[in-house]
Amino acid sequence: YELMSGSLQLQLLPSELGDSPHSLACVLLRMLPQHETSSRGLLQSILRTMAANRAVAAALPPYEPPAQKSEVLTKEDPSKQLLLAVHDALQAKRASLLWATGEPMSGAMSMPPPAFRPPDVLRLQPTAAYRELIVPRATDVACAKLRVATVKGAAVEGADMDAAELTALCSTPLSPLPLDRFVRSAAARRDRPGGGLPFELRKHPRAKSPVALEMLSRLAADCELYADAEASRTMVQLDCLRPRSVQALFGPSARTAATKAASSLRALRSALEQLC
Repeated sequence: YELMSGSLQLQLLPSELGDSPHSLACVLLRMLPQHETSSRGLLQSILRTMAANRAVAAALPPYEPPAQKSEVLTKEDPSKQLLLAVHDALQAKRASLLWATGEPMSGAMSMPPPAFRPPDVLRLQPTAAYRELIVPRATDVACAKLRVATVKGAAVEGADMDAAELTALCSTPLSPLPLDRFVRSAAARRDRPGGGLPFELRKHPRAKSPVALEMLSRLAADCELYADAEASRTMVQLDCLRPRSVQALFGPSARTAATKAASSLRALRSALEQLC
């Protein structure tokens, strides 16, 4: 009700795409169980009327909850008061109310609203706008691994794939490149971090119990595990932009180093474009 009346401003999409709190409320109304939407009652009648009459819904009184809990016991139920006020407001505007088909509510609806039919055509951009169009087909989407077949004679130019390209696409997309020409693996840090806690707790009086000693042992083991992981961690660097290569850009042979780095980057770009 608050979404349809505009009291609750909530949108999922930008306004220029036609989204509004009223549209979201209509979607939620359609998702209700059928035994609720088909039931005859004041609340469902009000919601269906608001869904078909957006302008009228925006003019209905807002829901005002009690300011204090004590008011619930001393006054009439706020929800009941709201339903009565909305009923009176709709009665006053009954001459302008419409059915979902667009017919006036002052007369009987000549026929039920048409059933919703989802579109069976998907509008796509021109073929030139797509670099590739590869759609794997699988009958069992619940399995842990999907076996994708190679594509031959595809309707979209450039979408053919052989076994090697398919394996690369599903595992390591850059494997067809000669990566050893462009990247190098190096240690992430030169020194091994300390394997213990940065502070000593074993001498604390509260650390003498068996539970505390066991917790400290687990913490020390975790610190050692972290230190080993950090010491063995590697990072991948572009060969032309490694620290030594970057330092050469500011040395006496800076022009030669810059030319070499630019040439390597152009070669990498060319290889990536061929891969795409």
